[in-house]
Amino acid sequence: MTRANEKDVAGVRIRFADNGPGIPDEYKKKVFEPLFSTKAGKGTGLGLWVSDRLVHQQHGALRLESSACGEISGSCFSVFLPLKQN
Repeated sequence: MTRANEKDVAGVRIRFADNGPGIPDEYKKKVFEPLFSTKAGKGTGLGLWVSDRLVHQQHGALRLESSACGEISGSCFSVFLPLKQN
């Protein structure tokens, strides 16, 4: 199973963004790993991992952009799902 090359495939993109404190660089690589959580004692750390797996199964892509420094901070998760599966 391969992920969609978003430039070559017609599809739908949904973005979820905020203007919060952003995600620190040391967490960005870990947020899609199973059981990773920054909420001590709350949640399971499976939400983004499961979401990434489900999007991947549909040949899509789930991406994160985040800035945690300076005046401009916040995070944006982008979900791309192709209209047609190859």
